[in-house]
Amino acid sequence: MTRAFSRRTTCIILVLFLLLTLLSTLTSAQHLCRSVGWMGCIDVGCSNGGRGYCRNFGDRPDNDCKCVMYW
Repeated sequence: MTRAFSRRTTCIILVLFLLLTLLSTLTSAQHLCRSVGWMGCIDVGCSNGGRGYCRNFGDRPDNDCKCVMYW
């Protein structure tokens, strides 16, 4: 009983850790692209280390800049 409980607890903790890591990566990645009005979007860290690229999902000057991550 104790071994099964500790195994289950370990799995739950691992899944929660991975989920929190993924969510923090996705939310922090949104701040790596900046809107500069009519000039579109600029990359301020999205492409560092080959993590992804900036993409404008809106129309100028109402930019919707997002960092698209490579998986």
